[in-house]
Amino acid sequence: MRKLIYSLTVSLDGYIAAPDGAIDWSVPDEELFRFHTQHVREIAVHLCGRRLYETMVYWETAEESPLAADQVEFAQTWKALPKVVFSTTLQSVVGNTRLAQAASARRSRGSRNSPERTSPSAAPASPARV
Repeated sequence: MRKLIYSLTVSLDGYIAAPDGAIDWSVPDEELFRFHTQHVREIAVHLCGRRLYETMVYWETAEESPLAADQVEFAQTWKALPKVVFSTTLQSVVGNTRLAQAASARRSRGSRNSPERTSPSAAPASPARV
C-alpha cells in the first residue's frame, strides 16, 4: 500500500499564512529549495486544493522566465509530476493536472493500495490556527 503524506509549512506561532492569506513569508533558501525538489522527485502524485494549485500553477510556465538552475530543475520536476486538484469552484486546470470533484476523493482512497511511490497532500494556504 502506498503512503499518503500530509505536509505543510507552519510558522513557529502556528500559522500557515499571513493575515492577508499570503504565504510569501516562507520563501525557501537554496538548501530548503533543493530539499523540496528532491521531495517532489520521490512522489507519485500531488493532491491539493484550489488555493495551493493557484499558487503552484506558476511552475507550469516558469521556464519561460529567467530562472536560477535549481529553479529550472524544480519547474521541470513539478511539470512532470501528476497532480490532482480537489475543487468545487475551478472549471479547468493546466499541465499534468486533473480536476477532481467530491466523488473522486472517494476513488483516490482506493489508489492507496498501489505499492508504488508516495502521494503527498498539502493544506490550502489560508489563515488558520494549527
